[in-house]
Amino acid sequence: MAAYRYGLAAKSNVMGLVRLEVGTPASAASWTGSTGYSFGDFVRPTTPNGWVYKCIGAGTSNSGEPTWPTAFAESVDDNTATWEAYSKGVKLRLHTTSHTPDQDADQFISDLDNELASGNGYTSGGELVLDTGAGNGKLDLTYTGATNKLNVDFDDVTWSFTGTKAFVYAILVVDLGVDSISPLIGYDNMGSQSVTDADFTYQVNANGFLEVTAT
Repeated sequence: MAAYRYGLAAKSNVMGLVRLEVGTPASAASWTGSTGYSFGDFVRPTTPNGWVYKCIGAGTSNSGEPTWPTAFAESVDDNTATWEAYSKGVKLRLHTTSHTPDQDADQFISDLDNELASGNGYTSGGELVLDTGAGNGKLDLTYTGATNKLNVDFDDVTWSFTGTKAFVYAILVVDLGVDSISPLIGYDNMGSQSVTDADFTYQVNANGFLEVTAT
């Protein structure tokens, strides 16, 4: 497995865009009216719109639901609370052998090409990932002080393919709604895979999808 490099020229703010706290908007709690919220709480609208919102101003929500913004980092006041359009989730994508990962240059979804064609069990853009165990519906981020390691983990992902699907790379991304600012996290070169009329399960390594060592 390999990670993408960050901090290239004019992209020094990219680590601030790596929003890994959220696995999938569907796992976030539904917004409720006249409720106290703390900074860092996550909600989704009562009618899901594909986004998860982060509380960036603690307070009490209004009795009526706000008009939710649908552009990255836009905010809305909700009585005395404030929400920010945070993420459309973390996704695992499949790419064919025609794609060549470039750890030195690739940073955003817009840098990728040759994603597996949509249809027959695969949806363009990838599959939302989460951890239904310790992560409580988010990705499981575990830091071990003794080894200075951060592990990124999520549940195994299964696609049910019809026809034949051939692919090589599994790429983890954060979807911020615009490909040019949606950061790449890491990729796994699985070798050539070809699946016909069957399920394919991506099994996450026992140590997680990605392990980062602080130096």
